[in-house]
Amino acid sequence: MSYFVLVYSRNRGELLRAIEVFDDSHRMDALQRRFELEREYPGEEVVVLGAESEEAIRETHGRYFYTEVQLLDRLAAELARNFARA
Repeated sequence: MSYFVLVYSRNRGELLRAIEVFDDSHRMDALQRRFELEREYPGEEVVVLGAESEEAIRETHGRYFYTEVQLLDRLAAELARNFARA
């Protein structure tokens, strides 16, 4: 398991800095980093996400990585795949 620390601006709809990655043995460091970044970026969303890979968090938490248009395109493609299987 890895832990990914992100700083996201809801107003701008984008990440404000590069993702920081911590391995499982440093999960408490990830939480500490989150608290530091919350002080550095007041009013912004700072999160720690745990997953096996960055690809996994891009799938489960796409709003941090994709524009609204990209999210809608991904949703439409997924719906089309589901309807094609039915």
